Amino acid sequence: MKPNKLVESLSSREKRAVLKALGEGHGDKSQLARLLNIAPAAGGVATKAARREAKPKDAPTSLKPEQRKQAEAVIANMAEKFERPPEDFGVVMVENEAGEKRPVVMLTAGNGLYKGSWNTVMSDAQTEASTIVVNGKRIDTRSAMTEDAYRAFIADEKARGIEPLPDSSQLSNENGQPWTWTLLTGEQAHGFDAPFANVHRGDARRAWRGRGSGSGGRVRPAVVIE
Repeated sequence: MKPNKLVESLSSREKRAVLKALGEGHGDKSQLARLLNIAPAAGGVATKAARREAKPKDAPTSLKPEQRKQAEAVIANMAEKFERPPEDFGVVMVENEAGEKRPVVMLTAGNGLYKGSWNTVMSDAQTEASTIVVNGKRIDTRSAMTEDAYRAFIADEKARGIEPLPDSSQLSNENGQPWTWTLLTGEQAHGFDAPFANVHRGDARRAWRGRGSGSGGRVRPAVVIE
């Protein structure tokens, strides 16, 4: 297996274990941390996760108490399901076609999860792996990642001063991984092409790629809070 593919297959917990194991007796862990795309325990590369600690992302104050409670439950379930720390998830306000803003919980840290091509991610075999259960309700975390949700996410990151932005060439240069794109799993594919979005020249853009292309594709789980 190629090194980049191996790294992409590891969970955050596994990556930190590798960093600790390989870093024993190593004077500078920054190169290892850059490879694993995580922050060292002390010093080293200033990754996005580290920058978030300086400027934490709180849930929007416009959330009703019941919405806030549901958002917390969704984040807890998604963190467990996808083996990511809860702080990697956040609430983004997304405007729908009626002009109403709805809170959406999504993976907001880094470049998302590598799960293969569109065909693999959207297959029936991946339904269970993409579904969480909150208060007895089954929720498919693929259905809420739309173009509107992605644009709202990137706009929110820019407003908070996050640099480099997720799915950007700048982040690719920083972490040494491929320039990624987020699969818009809440939208429909057309023919042999699937919708995706990433950051180009500082702004979110939507485009199309082959449904079987998966080297740079990432999944960004998302759930609408009612």
